Amino acid sequence: MPNDPPSFWEYLKAFQSDFWARMSGGASVPFTAAAIYFSGYTRLLFALLALSCLIFSPFRLWQAAEVAIRDLKKRPYDDAQRDFVIRKLKSVGTDERDTLRYLVQYGERENQQIMNDARL
Repeated sequence: MPNDPPSFWEYLKAFQSDFWARMSGGASVPFTAAAIYFSGYTRLLFALLALSCLIFSPFRLWQAAEVAIRDLKKRPYDDAQRDFVIRKLKSVGTDERDTLRYLVQYGERENQQIMNDARL
């Protein structure tokens, strides 16, 4: 179903596409095992490495998702539409621009109302 939330398996499949997320996610396991085995500062070092891997791995997945969301929000015709409007406005004089600005601000009006507002 398209409206269903993503499943846990889809989350795990996302690791396949990102080498660094897979490496850091997988690297957290040996670092955790080493933190249990060693003592002193070495234990602290391995525990911090395991923690950093556990944080970095989901970050990479989140980052890829945010880039995809940003790309989906960008409509391909926005730039073309803006360029089209700029080209059209260059050929229009100041009086026409004022009229267009008025129509954009106040919406559609009857001819008589526009003439009254323009004091003609």
